[in-house]
Amino acid sequence: MESLLNSSILEKVEEIVDTVRESSQYQNYLMLEKKMQSHSKIPKLISRIKELQKKAVRLESQGHDISSVETELLDLHHQLESIPLYCDFISAQEELNEIFSRIKQSIESLFQF
Repeated sequence: MESLLNSSILEKVEEIVDTVRESSQYQNYLMLEKKMQSHSKIPKLISRIKELQKKAVRLESQGHDISSVETELLDLHHQLESIPLYCDFISAQEELNEIFSRIKQSIESLFQF
């Protein structure tokens, strides 16, 4: 009985996953992600930001001043945010995150006794 219930729950979860994957929001997100990966500047900016973030953590843990790294990070973020494709991608990502959050909240509400 219990395995039948678990099986049924897993089937419903898979249905939700399939529904999300088929949604226009998810398809738009994937399309924007692909475009972003082939963009001439975006991957380089993101890579540089990640490098600087690691550097900032390392320097800060050693007690060094990281203000120059923070300034460069801020500049790189501004450069990214000035690219419309990146902004569209972030909006699509936030929209998907909102969908996932609502799904999670719905599931959690079922288990509140």
